Amino acid sequence: MLRGVVLQHVSEARYLGVLLSDDLQWLKHVQHITAKAYLWRNLHHCPEKLRELAYISLVRSRLEYCAAVWDPHKNHSTNLHWS
Repeated sequence: MLRGVVLQHVSEARYLGVLLSDDLQWLKHVQHITAKAYLWRNLHHCPEKLRELAYISLVRSRLEYCAAVWDPHKNHSTNLHWS
């Protein structure tokens, strides 16, 4: 309860653009961000410099937004690869 209001239990919630899950893992947040980067994935025929710029602006910037609290301690969370 918070100020007399019963709080609802949820498995995930968005706070300041970060998707927080009840297991405190970052996989759902990373998957959500990379799924939004559909444009970047469709640039496979474009020059490498354009793909790099799209990756930095569409994917990396969103992932690094919460990097100060992320600090992954598992290898699978630090070695992410996008095709």
